[in-house]
Amino acid sequence: MYPKVTPDEIAKNYDFIPAGSTSLANKEIQLMQLLQFLNIAAGATETIGQGPDGKPIEKPIANIPAILKKIWAAMGFDHSEEILLQTEQAVNPAIQQGQQAGAQATAPGSEQEAMIREMVSQGASIEDIRSRLTGGMPQ
Repeated sequence: MYPKVTPDEIAKNYDFIPAGSTSLANKEIQLMQLLQFLNIAAGATETIGQGPDGKPIEKPIANIPAILKKIWAAMGFDHSEEILLQTEQAVNPAIQQGQQAGAQATAPGSEQEAMIREMVSQGASIEDIRSRLTGGMPQ
């Protein structure tokens, strides 16, 4: 059975600190930092040679798919493998075509990245971005 407790045993002064509001704020800050990092990382490349047209061939120095997975998780979603292309799936069509432009067009999440960047620059909330990514369907 349950132990008996008298009012004197529980009548104390307690300090209650709600953790829910600070946790949500921390998640929003982390998400904003990840989105800012994505902006920086997306433009960070290193030159690995020259193409036949004389233009430099650039390769990213950041793991954009990994950053997108972290953003996806920070938004409260799971199963990123269903949403994001695997690196091989994104790179192979570009290699077959032999075009740097093709590689950029098939990069994982390129449309999604642009949309997220635009929404962040316009001050959209996490809920707005999440709603847009899921097509307005509740999670």
